[in-house]
Amino acid sequence: MGAGCDAIGVSLPRRAFRIGSVVIRHALPPVFYFFVAFNLISFTTDLLVHNYWFHMTSFVLASTTALVVGKVVLVVDKVRIINKFRGAPLIQPILYRSAFYSLVVLVVRFIEKVVEFA
Repeated sequence: MGAGCDAIGVSLPRRAFRIGSVVIRHALPPVFYFFVAFNLISFTTDLLVHNYWFHMTSFVLASTTALVVGKVVLVVDKVRIINKFRGAPLIQPILYRSAFYSLVVLVVRFIEKVVEFA
């Protein structure tokens, strides 16, 4: 039975594990970046405005938003418009992607605040 599975291909659990590990490898850098950035912003805001350590709710909200924005970055990478400056000098695609990602993050953070006020 083991030889038959090898002839057909890789088993389903092994294939799912491989796909999952690829997704996690791609998602980890942007999620980690936004996790640190959003929690740092939340922490400094809590210290400046409220004069005490931090709220657990602001930590959870910032962490959840980091997961969402990290996933949004991965989805935006698949959008055709993001590859507009392919083949151009390196500074052009870097600046374009930075502006595009900043706009996407701005929209997501704005929607977060609108939901919070609603």
